[in-house]
Amino acid sequence: MDTSNPSVPVPLCPGGTSQQGQPQAALVDYANIAWHPDYDEVWFGGGWTQRGRSEAEVLALCNRETGGGCSSIGEYSNSYLAIVKSGNGDLYYGWGQGSGAARKDALKNCRTNRRANVQPLPCELVGTYNALTRKYITPKDLKSARKLYGAGAWVVGTEGYDRRAWFATGHPSREAATSAAIAACKKANSGRECEAFGLTGNGFIQAFQMTVRGEKTADDMVIVETSAKRAGDAAKAVCKANKKACVLQTTFDTRKPGLFEHSFKTGVTSPL
Repeated sequence: MDTSNPSVPVPLCPGGTSQQGQPQAALVDYANIAWHPDYDEVWFGGGWTQRGRSEAEVLALCNRETGGGCSSIGEYSNSYLAIVKSGNGDLYYGWGQGSGAARKDALKNCRTNRRANVQPLPCELVGTYNALTRKYITPKDLKSARKLYGAGAWVVGTEGYDRRAWFATGHPSREAATSAAIAACKKANSGRECEAFGLTGNGFIQAFQMTVRGEKTADDMVIVETSAKRAGDAAKAVCKANKKACVLQTTFDTRKPGLFEHSFKTGVTSPL
């Protein structure tokens, strides 16, 4: 993302002209951000005056620290990029000439990709990065920034569904988490077809019910968020939007390894 033309800086003399007597072009500072799908933070480097240098340097740094798999958001100059995190741990970016505009753009991009019924709360700000900042900014704790995934699974359709679900947490990949949850579901249901839900990384899966006073039936629900508090608040927001009462049940931390059976009917969770 290049927002201005490159120029070679020439020392200025009083009056705004160069030592050669020619007008001085504006100094351009280039920056870049690299990210990795299995990390919830980013790698930034700024303040380069040579186009292309920031992208190569920051991408190389990210790949060195993660072992590979990083990608570049794109080079930008004399402006800002903001990074925000959605409820399921995905990162989105936004650009602006000022920090506020960049944050607003990032939040809009995140909101566009996360429907309100899936994520009722605003996305969280990770950081705002000025291209003129002449330093590297990297994850403070590489180990904690590495995502550990969790997911749930239940029987497909109403036939055979007895209001139980299975949750697998603490897995190093999306595929491992969903596979473990589905396998536990199938094992407990004589091989019936099961489907995964609630996949998230470095986050929380909130089980809850939506109920209507006087009715015996309830909607079995889950929602994912970046913290236990946000998960509970998101569940309550969904219930409020549907004009139903909310019963919060177990919150599953995807960073903690485990395999669980959960009953929406009783609210009881049992480790396996």
